[in-house]
Amino acid sequence: MDNVARGNRAKEMLDDDIFNEAFDHIRINLLNMFENSDSHDSKGREKAWQQMNALKEVHRYFRIVAENGTMESAINEEKEKQEKIKLAVSNF
Repeated sequence: MDNVARGNRAKEMLDDDIFNEAFDHIRINLLNMFENSDSHDSKGREKAWQQMNALKEVHRYFRIVAENGTMESAINEEKEKQEKIKLAVSNF
């Protein structure tokens, strides 16, 4: 799968209601674990904090893949335009 296709798929996933619902559900559960932990449960809070950061990184990765695909698509379109111009000029 090329970068444009990967970017399109990542964007589709980021726009998907169920995908976002899952992220929100997990984030809320982790936040509740953190907030409702016993005052002496520093390991539990640390685990919840690490998992929240991992979740953010997964979401960030999808955004990066989507943005890279969008940029590569724009670059490819510009290259195609330039090639058409070169062809038109050379046939002139």
